[in-house]
Amino acid sequence: MRQNIKKVNKHYFFMKRGQISIDLLITLIIAIMVIGSFAIIVSSFESGQEEFFLRTQLRENSSTLASFITSTNAISDTNFTTQLMIPTVTHKNISKRPLVTIIDQNYIKLSFETENGFVEENAFFSKPANSTVEQTGNLLVVSNE
Repeated sequence: MRQNIKKVNKHYFFMKRGQISIDLLITLIIAIMVIGSFAIIVSSFESGQEEFFLRTQLRENSSTLASFITSTNAISDTNFTTQLMIPTVTHKNISKRPLVTIIDQNYIKLSFETENGFVEENAFFSKPANSTVEQTGNLLVVSNE
């Protein structure tokens, strides 16, 4: 009986030379592919979150500046000059001031340059008819004369 068991075990577990190496190689290739795909997914998720965070900051800053300009309507019957510091945004642990690219009749647009191009956000504002809005250095200046 013992001889029959050995023959059965020998028959089922008998492998040709090099077969374990091929199985190991295939397993390693699959493992590397799975790890690589996870790395790509995580990298894509991270860059998407960074852009979302940057857009949120730009939207908040443009809204703050637009609210500041709109609030000057309350004192539009006097001569005044008021200014507000343009807030910084943080992108990849670097704080930097965004560019005020457009200040036209009713919109202010902030933009920030990244390695993938410009990220832009704008906000609507209302201002008195005879007042001017301009950027002077790091300040947004609203004048009514």
